[in-house]
Amino acid sequence: MAGTKLEILALLMNGVLELYGRVSDMIIRNASNVYPSVIEVPITKHPKVKDVRVVSVPDPASVEEICACIILKEGQTTDPEEMKTYCVKIGMVPIELPGYFIFLDEFPVTTTMQKVDRKKLRLIAMEKLGLPKES
Repeated sequence: MAGTKLEILALLMNGVLELYGRVSDMIIRNASNVYPSVIEVPITKHPKVKDVRVVSVPDPASVEEICACIILKEGQTTDPEEMKTYCVKIGMVPIELPGYFIFLDEFPVTTTMQKVDRKKLRLIAMEKLGLPKES
């Protein structure tokens, strides 16, 4: 069906449905499927992080590279190396470890639903990283 969005869900042993995200948001990295929420949830627990969204950016070596787009809490500062160290420390597996971390003041949102616009966010990430626009 045109316009249909497919969601990835898991039924947990305790009967709870856990939402992983949309199929269209899935990142393919080194022939593995990586769901953004699996990366976003643990990064959001960092004490300096207010919000995070993960998008893919082009990478010739791994098809898509993971970019964590982070909004920090007011008055907080950090850098990509600190975030990478945190991700390793909490046990994030290498296939899920973002290759890039960028810091933003806000996320672009859709005009209709006021949800984060991942397509626009991806373009912002590519621009900040100096990556060429895809044709």
